[in-house]
Amino acid sequence: MTNKPLISVVTACLNSTNVLERTIQSTLSQDYSNIEYILVDGGSDDGTVDIIRKYENRISRWISEKDKGISDAFNKGLSLSRGDWVAFLNAGDEYHGQDSISRLMSASNGYDIVFGGLKHIKINRPPSYYDPMKVDGDAYWLRRSIPHQSSIVSRKVFDNIGDFDINLKYAMDYEHFLRAYRKGYRFFAIMDIITDVRVGGVSSVYWKEQLKEFKLSQERHNVLPFLRAFYYWKRYLKQLYYNKLDLL
Repeated sequence: MTNKPLISVVTACLNSTNVLERTIQSTLSQDYSNIEYILVDGGSDDGTVDIIRKYENRISRWISEKDKGISDAFNKGLSLSRGDWVAFLNAGDEYHGQDSISRLMSASNGYDIVFGGLKHIKINRPPSYYDPMKVDGDAYWLRRSIPHQSSIVSRKVFDNIGDFDINLKYAMDYEHFLRAYRKGYRFFAIMDIITDVRVGGVSSVYWKEQLKEFKLSQERHNVLPFLRAFYYWKRYLKQLYYNKLDLL
């Protein structure tokens, strides 16, 4: 028994035999003493479920069934979770240290969403880093996004503003954070690296679609209309440049 708030960590996966085990081990090794771990598998047929069963006695709840994409999988994880706070760690990503969740929770008093930095792991290239910045107004959402892998979100946020939009396939987390911002929830950035994220996930492959959904979310929440196009193309050209570098 513990008087610490319960943290629900949700991992969505699909045909992830080559990466899932290290994500599971990373979560189970956290030093925070009150965590429930939930896995939502999208109906894998490659042995992913065998890996889940290997750790079944240490996993709080898991399901394996077809879904409508990552947003739907996240929402299923939410419905299975009971925590005071919720975190999402994708298959293939890992917590940077055993104290990652503890670091987030130590800064959570008085806030609704706490997030930190992440380390991008690249094959045959030096890693790059996302450095968190204070959420300081509407312009933040044109310039930045918050990595869901490095964040914890209070349960009351989901209770009050709803789940992820299943119509969004690549920027559902961005839109949900922006929705929370519009409702006045309090964000706090810590300067620690929280997660290690391997480049090559859905958002890396479908970055053009993700940028379109960023723009759609900004339009939905009326973020600085006169600057939206400028920052859309700025992000587009920046991503195009980095993709060419990765191909060298």
